[in-house]
Amino acid sequence: MNIGITGAGGRLAPLVVRHFQERGAEVTRYSRDAKKGMLPLAKLFENPQHDVLIHCAWSTVPLTAEADPGAFAREDLPLLRRLVESTAAQGTRIVFPSSGAVYGNTGEAPASEQDPPRPLGAYAQAKTAAENFLLENAASRVFILRTTNLLGEVGDPKKPQGILPRLVDSALNGSLVELWGDGSATKDYVHCSDFVAGLDAALNSGSPGLWNVGSGVSYSLLEIIRIVESLTEKNIRLTHHPRFDWDVSYSKISVGKLLATGWSPKKSLAAAVEDFLRSV
Repeated sequence: MNIGITGAGGRLAPLVVRHFQERGAEVTRYSRDAKKGMLPLAKLFENPQHDVLIHCAWSTVPLTAEADPGAFAREDLPLLRRLVESTAAQGTRIVFPSSGAVYGNTGEAPASEQDPPRPLGAYAQAKTAAENFLLENAASRVFILRTTNLLGEVGDPKKPQGILPRLVDSALNGSLVELWGDGSATKDYVHCSDFVAGLDAALNSGSPGLWNVGSGVSYSLLEIIRIVESLTEKNIRLTHHPRFDWDVSYSKISVGKLLATGWSPKKSLAAAVEDFLRSV
């Protein structure tokens, strides 16, 4: 299989690249800021011949999106439009990592793919708009992965995405972690290896459309903090910031559709923390 992946210099792409290369796929990496082993994004449009295009490139993360809500219309939507148009003749399947945040705050009943999006912040609203565009213009070949919070990848504790690197850095090095709210925010967390296996399962199903990818279990930030402190036998230094209105406070996601393919999450939250500790 010939795979193209955009946003190859970002947080998510290296996990996907490694997964498919280990399975013998030919993977071409594209990035706006071409680095070693990556092609400039413009090269993608010269002669697109990929069986699958995994579109990880995105201009913002949840925090930065609030400061620049126009980024989607200015950068992300034009790129999506070019990707759809340039791959139409080849019938390239497109994988789009969206976000479980598009559901907003859920109730006790887990949100399924049939539930309408209720995005709170600019990031989730932009992802919802991107989903709508793809479903309107490439529904027969697009796989939209509404992914929950990733754990297990090596991350930068100084970047504003990914809570685990910051918690572990605090436990091991004494850095201060800014917690949004009182720590009761409850969300689904999925190990990166389970995410890429879920991506594979969705593709292999042959059924384009919406797919929730998560663990099916939700934890509060306080529970994650307790697990990190227990495994490191260190205390985490916390400072509190009032919770942002756009940040989801309670999220429970159904992964029943993905489970029906034979996929299942293999890594518990504690195992994900243990994996991360071994990597640092």
